[in-house]
Amino acid sequence: MHLIFFTVILATWTGAWVLQLTLIDYFELFRSEWATFLYWLIARIFIWILPAFWILKKYNKELKDVLRVQTLKRTLVWGLGIGGIFLALSIGYRIINGNLSILGDRSLLTFIDFVILAPFFEEFLMRGAILSTLKQKFSFLKANTITAFLFVLLHCPGWYFMGVLQLNLLNPLSGALAIFIIGFMCGLAAERGKSLYSAMIAHMLNNIV
Repeated sequence: MHLIFFTVILATWTGAWVLQLTLIDYFELFRSEWATFLYWLIARIFIWILPAFWILKKYNKELKDVLRVQTLKRTLVWGLGIGGIFLALSIGYRIINGNLSILGDRSLLTFIDFVILAPFFEEFLMRGAILSTLKQKFSFLKANTITAFLFVLLHCPGWYFMGVLQLNLLNPLSGALAIFIIGFMCGLAAERGKSLYSAMIAHMLNNIV
């Protein structure tokens, strides 16, 4: 079930990239930053969030089970703790490579999309829906490993259409391996923090730089 579910999502997500590039070619409106922002916002809702609700219902899980907060302290400790590690490693990596720009030159819309919306949507799908339902069939370690691998695959269409797929598959520090580790650690944050919000916080901190 999960394999079919994710295959459909991956195929539809690839189609969304093809559609966006086609719209950009034919309509000048879709070249604007606002149009791009709204396009991917709507695409994520229809391709990620609605199917996530479906699989949660399929496995008899309610939204409150996914978005629960057992204790605020535990949620924050694991979210900020793992996210803080991500942040420190990212800043260190930039400094070593001579890139002293921490936040970069992102626009407000890009910042909102990359730091707030993308982590929320990705975590709801990957850790909220897929990981939580996989845990009904497998141990946490196995379910988390599978989910982290699927998380890498979710990034592949974007990498391909941006022309960086080969680079990210071959670069162990900032490519696929890094995404796998981030996905695995976000799963750990959700599990140990007893809240999906822990994973979202960690993911947001990772995306700041």
